[in-house]
Amino acid sequence: MTTELLNTLYVQTQGADLRLEQDSLRVHLPDTPGRQILPLRRIDAIVLYGHINLSTELITRCAQDRRPVTWMTRGGRYLARLDGAIHGNVLLRHAQHQCHADAEARLGIARNIVAGKIRNSRWVLLRAARDATPTSKNRLREAAASLAEGIAATSTAGDLSPSGGHL
Repeated sequence: MTTELLNTLYVQTQGADLRLEQDSLRVHLPDTPGRQILPLRRIDAIVLYGHINLSTELITRCAQDRRPVTWMTRGGRYLARLDGAIHGNVLLRHAQHQCHADAEARLGIARNIVAGKIRNSRWVLLRAARDATPTSKNRLREAAASLAEGIAATSTAGDLSPSGGHL
């Protein structure tokens, strides 16, 4: 049996045979006369459960089209995945690796991430304070003020430990 959900073809029928036929996928199910033809342009990914046969031509075409094929056990445990050529910015990846190797750069990135999270939390508190009761409004504003101090402290964090040496 085959099911197409959100342009992903899930194949669970054991012994099913999938082959490339021009620009279509031909599915032959064991003990079922005939075959199903599905246009490849409608399939974004293929997920196979258990013993499913794929032709070399279909695997090659999926790799060329960057259409992922995922192999799972019959019970649904992940086995492998084919993605085809991955296109990315090599210079960007290289710069990311260089940043990761530089402790000061990592610390700067961490400071910015933590400051952003604190800033967003402070904004949520201030927004909630607008509609709160007077007692709650004061507590929310006090908490937001405390977070403002935390934002300032992130710029002086000395290392990547949870306490940052300062916070």
